[in-house]
Amino acid sequence: MAEHSIITGEGVELELPAATVLSRIVSSLIDYGLLTIAYTALIFSLASTFPDLNGAQVGTLIVSATAIFFWLVPALVTASSNGRSLGKLVTRTRVVRLDGGTITANQAFIRATAGILEVIGTLGLIATVASFVTKNSQRLGDMLAGTYVVRWPSRSAWEPRASMPRELAGWAQIAQTRALPIGLSLNVADFLKGRDRLTAQARQAQARALAAACEKYVAPPPPWGTPAEAFIEALTVIRYDVERRRFAQAAERRQRLGTREAEIPYGLDEAAWAQR
Repeated sequence: MAEHSIITGEGVELELPAATVLSRIVSSLIDYGLLTIAYTALIFSLASTFPDLNGAQVGTLIVSATAIFFWLVPALVTASSNGRSLGKLVTRTRVVRLDGGTITANQAFIRATAGILEVIGTLGLIATVASFVTKNSQRLGDMLAGTYVVRWPSRSAWEPRASMPRELAGWAQIAQTRALPIGLSLNVADFLKGRDRLTAQARQAQARALAAACEKYVAPPPPWGTPAEAFIEALTVIRYDVERRRFAQAAERRQRLGTREAEIPYGLDEAAWAQR
């Protein structure tokens, strides 16, 4: 198996490179640095109320604030942003499942819980050592949650060059698809962008592997005997059209909502409204 790769449900090996330890350290410094600043500011703002509280109340307040800032907030940010955070945006990294899919809320909370010990409790020492010695630069939280951090390319670098094959145009009209996992989608985009640089044998082998991994995300399957590369191109175009329509519909709904909010209530014109 390649040094940094995932195995799909069909047993196909696909590459999804892990983030470097240095990028993970920088990302953590940014994220936890901001959390520490916000936490310190809150404690100082509440310090004036401490004389009016007993020791148990002060302790409860500090423990609650610590849990919110260093456990709840990191977990919620990771879960709600599909594995991203400010530090990861800066370092162009992302947390994904071991199969390349989007991280779940349970996994985000497991990582955050382990992070209290290995990141906060030891100032990142355990997390750094674990990242150096594990295969995919995983810290303990990643190993417990079944996740790892990958290098995430910029949008422009992964735009595929694909067009609908003429022989699959009819099939594309009836094909129903669902979104590909993030890791698989990245591998498809990378293949379509760089396939011209591959040898004929490597290009064919990679196309077959990707096609096998993509088959379960479309129905009905393409006609028998369809070349793997043509199937990948057709599926990419179909998914692009689906997502483009979805975003266009969302933009239209937002525009209609904005127009309605700007209108005079109850359909009254300005003169009638002024007389009320």
